[in-house]
Amino acid sequence: MSEIGDVIAAVPEHYVDESDVSFTTESLNVSGALVDVLEPEENDGHRALVVDNGGTHYHLAARKRMAGDGLTEWVTAPVRTSASVELGELRSIDVEPPDDDQDIARVDDGEETPNDAQDLSAELSEVGGTHRGGKATSSLPDRQSARNHRADNYSGAAPAADVRDALRAGGTAAAVVREFKRLVSEEIRVTDRVGERLDVRNAIRLLAGDDTVIDDLWTRSETEDPADRVVGIALDMSGSMRSAEGPAKAAVGALSLAADAVDDDIVITAFPQGKRKSALITGPYETWRWKHLDATKPGGGTPMLPALRDVTRLMRPLGGRERVLFAITDGRPRRAEEIAELVEDLRTYGTAVVGFGFGSVNEKTLEEMFGTGGYRHVDVQDLPRALVGAYLDQLELDATLDQR
Repeated sequence: MSEIGDVIAAVPEHYVDESDVSFTTESLNVSGALVDVLEPEENDGHRALVVDNGGTHYHLAARKRMAGDGLTEWVTAPVRTSASVELGELRSIDVEPPDDDQDIARVDDGEETPNDAQDLSAELSEVGGTHRGGKATSSLPDRQSARNHRADNYSGAAPAADVRDALRAGGTAAAVVREFKRLVSEEIRVTDRVGERLDVRNAIRLLAGDDTVIDDLWTRSETEDPADRVVGIALDMSGSMRSAEGPAKAAVGALSLAADAVDDDIVITAFPQGKRKSALITGPYETWRWKHLDATKPGGGTPMLPALRDVTRLMRPLGGRERVLFAITDGRPRRAEEIAELVEDLRTYGTAVVGFGFGSVNEKTLEEMFGTGGYRHVDVQDLPRALVGAYLDQLELDATLDQR
């Protein structure tokens, strides 16, 4: 029997967007992300693994036939591109299983139930200060080192320095910082038992017999501080993001400037990124830097589900009375139903989740994942302003950049 064909036949569908594949032919040595599995009935009798490498899709196919001993075997076909260009016989193949594949439990209806998601729900439901970042935070030093290496060797089309300069040139960076600095320096009047001057309205109410205002007879000025918030970002950097890399990174940069202005903590990841499924951009306890954005560039599929789990775990060790997670994508992530379940769990246990979609993303998919009113569909060029505007909404303040 053909070992290579057997590997192609044995890869389950849930490996899509969560596995890396390496293969060779006589003239090729390719590594990439598994972005689809085509079943024989939809692919001229061949089962095929579709591997993305830098935007090129390779089809690794095998068909079932009867061998001489009466048994069946899977026989490989030549490697082809999505445009049916033949690239030679497949000589070797290696499929990296998902990190949590050993935790996949089979049920009678053939669906998989990720125990990892169940564990995450249990973590989210815990109350208290227990550090439960798990493997996402225990490996932070290694991930930070890898992040720095990627940033130092960035070779994409939207370097962080260019993104920063464009945001500054357009005035967006200054507007964001000015607006959010204003929020934390604005004086408000509060009532209390003691203060700077008498609150005449409440004093009259007390004289009229309303003793519920006895602790609110005086007013004083205070500086409003909306800090004490944890912000998470899961940024889609799949292959289809090549034309949107600059605006997407500008949006993340603008939001990071805003969070820094009000002293909120921020955690940022991008997906996909090899076996880890999401790349660390800025981790917990770190100060965000523009250079961090050079740690990712477009390529691969759209494994949003493990990326959301990852950024959620990275957010967990940080304190904060409020938590908000932004998911940004231009594609159609798989396992939308499971993403919706995770989003519901996050919201149930105190994390606001807002989905942002643009480009070819289907609004019905956004609604399925994030619920009615839980997402925004915007033009990619409007993404920086829209993302900062959503953050302002989460601050529950009336000001917006458009009103200033």
